[in-house]
Amino acid sequence: LRIAPGLWEAYVNLGGAAMAQGRVEEAVEHFAGAVRLNPRDAQARRALKAAMEAARTRALRPLRLGGGDPP
Repeated sequence: LRIAPGLWEAYVNLGGAAMAQGRVEEAVEHFAGAVRLNPRDAQARRALKAAMEAARTRALRPLRLGGGDPP
């Protein structure tokens, strides 16, 4: 990315690699970078949406594991 910072495809690839390794927050950042550079790319937008949903699910997981309502 240092050599070609405008190469949105690189951000998509990095995001995909991060997702495959379970680094969801990092993937969101990469996919968001791709969308910033090329907002018309449907693949980048879909990937960003999926990563954001995965991040949300991950963030809510501790609440589900605790059961019941918080005190």
